[in-house]
Amino acid sequence: MYAIMEGDQKRTAAQLIQMLKQHMDVSGEMEKALNEALVARNSLIHRVLVEKIEQTVSKEGRANLKKEIAALRRKVLAGNDVLRPIINTFSQVLDNFDAEEYQKDAIDRILQSGGAERK
Repeated sequence: MYAIMEGDQKRTAAQLIQMLKQHMDVSGEMEKALNEALVARNSLIHRVLVEKIEQTVSKEGRANLKKEIAALRRKVLAGNDVLRPIINTFSQVLDNFDAEEYQKDAIDRILQSGGAERK
């Protein structure tokens, strides 16, 4: 796992999910969210962006495509929500890097510069 984190090896998302299951308890809910995220990601990349590009020509096609992309995006983000605490823990343990603190600091800097509003 460390070799992947360090970039010494490349793995597919499916392989990473399997490795995660080997090294920690993965609940049914977590596995479902990760698998749905993987399917949605693959669909978005391999099907929607390549095979459905012609739908962008018509207003109706764009509306349908927008709905499909939004639904796929929600699934990918749900998978991200499941993985984020694990990634943050790895960052803390391996690199002594607090990702949550870094994110808060970045948001505060953006807000101070007037670049966005906090949600």
